[in-house]
Amino acid sequence: MTKLSGDLAYELFVCAKPFPLHNLLDDWKEGKVKGAPGYILAVIRAFDRMTANCQDGRYQGVLRTAR
Repeated sequence: MTKLSGDLAYELFVCAKPFPLHNLLDDWKEGKVKGAPGYILAVIRAFDRMTANCQDGRYQGVLRTAR
């Protein structure tokens, strides 16, 4: 992947699709998304930090949870 893990996590956080992190992980398991396991874990952790820092779990009216 050419994006930093935080950049990809932010894209997932602000996208309007439901369950963006879950979809990324499914795509990664199927080989549609290339990335080392450490990179994927960094994306997950960055996404988790973003959801933890979001006061009401929403961003631009879209509910985001890491779990």
